[in-house]
Order: sequence, then C-alpha cells, then structure tokens
Amino acid sequence: MKLSLCALVTANTPLQEQISAVKAAGISQVEIEGVNGTLVADMTESDLVNLRSALDEAGLSVYALATDLGKIGIGDRNYKLNEVRLYPTMRAAKILGTKNLRIFLHTVTEEQKNRDGDAVVVKTNRLTHLGDQFLMCIENGVEYFTDTEDRMTYALDRLYLARSVFNPAAYLAAGKEELATAVKTLLPRATYVRLTDVCQNGAPAPIGSGDCNLASLLGEIRKDTVLSLSAVEDLSTAAKWTAQTLTALGYTQADGAFVK
Repeated sequence: MKLSLCALVTANTPLQEQISAVKAAGISQVEIEGVNGTLVADMTESDLVNLRSALDEAGLSVYALATDLGKIGIGDRNYKLNEVRLYPTMRAAKILGTKNLRIFLHTVTEEQKNRDGDAVVVKTNRLTHLGDQFLMCIENGVEYFTDTEDRMTYALDRLYLARSVFNPAAYLAAGKEELATAVKTLLPRATYVRLTDVCQNGAPAPIGSGDCNLASLLGEIRKDTVLSLSAVEDLSTAAKWTAQTLTALGYTQADGAFVK
C-alpha cells in the first residue's frame, strides 16, 4: 500500500512562494486552486501554459484541480453556470495534465438537504456526463448536500463516474459520530484525503492537534491514497507531522511516497 502527498496551491498566495514551500517540504505534486488571485477556470490559455511551465521547471506535477464547480445553489436561477464553468475548467485540466477535478455537491438549505436529493443527483449527473473524461471528486462540507455520511453515500451510489474527497474536518463539523461513521464507510471509497484538522468548536487547528484524530484516521487507510495538505498552515510542519505519524504506523519512505 502506498500513500503519497500533494499540497494545495491557493489563488491568494504568490505562486513562487508556494512552489518554494512545496519543494522545501519534499512534496512533488500539487492540487491547484488558482494563481495570483485568479481561479484556474478564469485563467487564459497563455497563463495556464506559463503555470505548467513553472511547475515543470520546479519538478512538480498536478494531481488535481480544486474547482468551484457545484458551489452554486441547487435552486439558484444561475445554476447552469456550473456547466458554463465546466468547459474552461476542463481546458485547464488538459493543459495542466490532470484528470482529477475536486467539485462540490451544491450549496443547499437544511430543508433542501432532506427534500431534494433526487434533484441534486439529476443535475450533477448532467455535469459529470459532460465531463466524463475526468474524475469528478466530490468533497463533503457542512453547507453542501454531502455534509453527512448518509448523504455522501446516497450521492456516490447514484452519480455517474463520481469519486469522493474525504475531508475529516468537515465531517467533524457535522458531529463526532458523523466523522467516526464516515471513516469506516467512506474513507475506503475516497479518491484522496484532504488532511485538515479542526477543533470540536469549529476553530481551525494545526494538523494533528485538533479533534479529528488524524493519526487514527491514517491508520484506517487500506488502499493507495493521496493525502492533500492544506496551504493554510505551515506546509513543512504539516509534512513533517504526516511523515512522523506514517512512520509510527509502520510506513517506510521511498521515492517521495510512504509504503507499507
């Protein structure tokens, strides 16, 4: 079994600063949200080519795009903007060399979460059919339809070519029982894991110091998986904690990955 790391490159921090941090942390692949305040779907072709060149020069590959697809509400009159933004997102993915698109399953009200599951699936299936050459990796979140283990399971069982991104902090925000259940049922189905931590009261926490019990979560992984480290905290510290935890779990480091 092999676990590898990638780092989230955000749009709100200078690119070269993030590239330096990624390389210093010994990480060789990245998840791209955007560059210099611009999301990948809004970048010009020339800018995307230049970004690919900068990453290639640094020896970094793109594992996934962190998109804004699905962040429009299920009942929003501008809902079809999801499809409009899919096309420039796919163009960016092709230029940057990845098939993984991190998406969301629509901002919804509490009433819609309990009432509109079929509508969410129907509209999202249209999106995934249009982008069927890519892997649509759905992230859980408290403001989205997929906030709980049962709703994420409902979606994954019904969506065409869908995958999932496991965000432990977001499951904890839905409750400790949600996180515990999701670790057992949804972690094995995850395409990759966003290794973020948070306190029970919702306050962000440095990796490994919150209430997500990430060390235990890492011990539950039973297949090849990519772990995406957030750029919100110090990347070197996050990478060091992850490496130490995986070593304690019996992994050995080889060629930038952890093998057991």
